Amino acid sequence: MSETHLLVVLLCMFAATFPVRYFPMVIFNRIDAPAIVKMWFGYVPIAIFSTLIITTLFGQDETDAAKLDIPLVISCLATFIFTLKTKSLGWAMILGFGIYLALRLTVNF
Repeated sequence: MSETHLLVVLLCMFAATFPVRYFPMVIFNRIDAPAIVKMWFGYVPIAIFSTLIITTLFGQDETDAAKLDIPLVISCLATFIFTLKTKSLGWAMILGFGIYLALRLTVNF
């Protein structure tokens, strides 16, 4: 794949996803929603992030579940514990990525 082709693909992906994410944010920032709606919207990122993590950890079907990625599980647990203790999501993500990378490069699982 050439660099030009890759750039065109990335620009098309941006053009397809940016309006869908940007315009609802602009519209909903102008509307004063009820407290229950604001609270519900607060859970949406958590639900999406949890879904991504669960499907990554345990696979999407039973054949994937049999191939548990031990370094990924260890790094997720460390990140979870670190986040609970420090409430710092940024540092927790850096720690989790560092642990995962270190385990992948040094230990043969």
